[in-house]
Amino acid sequence: MCKAFSKSAAAAALLVCGLAALGFIPAGGAQMPAPAAPVLKLLSAHSRRAAAGRVRLLLRFQVAAGFHVNSHHPNSAYLIPTTVKLLPAPGARLLKQTWPPAEQKKLSFSHRPLAVYSGIFPLRLLLRAPRGATLRGQLGYQACNDRLCEPPTHLNFQAKVQ
Repeated sequence: MCKAFSKSAAAAALLVCGLAALGFIPAGGAQMPAPAAPVLKLLSAHSRRAAAGRVRLLLRFQVAAGFHVNSHHPNSAYLIPTTVKLLPAPGARLLKQTWPPAEQKKLSFSHRPLAVYSGIFPLRLLLRAPRGATLRGQLGYQACNDRLCEPPTHLNFQAKVQ
């Protein structure tokens, strides 16, 4: 039995079949490749008490080899900065962020060096939080290599206040 299809449905079917034939879409039951390892990960989160009920939180992140993330103050307005935010928690408030100096790196697609973080980099936060609180936050970033950038994303982190 043959059914009549509209021109747009036939064109869509032809496009999907063509993409499958070229290998852009897996054909009949083939599985997509497993996702790559994360480009950015949290290595450690340590807190210690400071004066006047304040807490110092040291976060250490690692960027995968061959990748970088833009610094928190990139050299160009079109670049996406790395950011940090503390998620709401009773009695907790972010007071200050201390970022490491950015690495000035010349990449093939840029005319001038970019301010980036690569390898392992620390982020120091000063905050108010009650003893025993669990702090949760997010590091927003866009990971890139010398040829392309991944979509902007974030990494969740948490730390227990000592």
